Amino acid sequence: MNRRLHRAVRRWLRYERLGRDRRAEGALRTVFARLPAAPVPAGLAARVLARAGVLAPLPVRRVAWSLRAATAVCLLLGGVAVLLLPPTVVPLAGSLEIGSVLEGAATAVAGAGRRFAVGVTVWRAVSDAGILLAEALTSPAVLVTLATSLVLSTGLFRLLSGLMLTERNRRHA
Repeated sequence: MNRRLHRAVRRWLRYERLGRDRRAEGALRTVFARLPAAPVPAGLAARVLARAGVLAPLPVRRVAWSLRAATAVCLLLGGVAVLLLPPTVVPLAGSLEIGSVLEGAATAVAGAGRRFAVGVTVWRAVSDAGILLAEALTSPAVLVTLATSLVLSTGLFRLLSGLMLTERNRRHA
């Protein structure tokens, strides 16, 4: 700790001891201003919270050797497939005609375009219905009507349900 920082800490502690709160706050700000800006190590917050008991310590995840072996085998098989695939595909590609490939691609693009157009049309209809519903629901008269309908239907449902239960109990008793 350098001399200026040490003096600032002593001044802060003296003001705290004497009960001069405002001067102590100012001295504490001076202490923090004179502290060197050190980089915070990675994981410091998690360690502090774990030590305070606020956060459970995070378990260190270790990759099992079987998982590493499986990954290595997959990479090896992928490399072998890259080496063996071109000689296998070339004879198959030779039997295909370029015209049929282009025709299939054009049909696929046209079908995707038609489906997209249908989706846009449906979305436009749903969007228009949502706009009309939003405009209706923002009107106070419509909201009062909906609330009244909800209260009436709930009351009538309870009344009819009670009548049905009492009528059923009398018949089957």
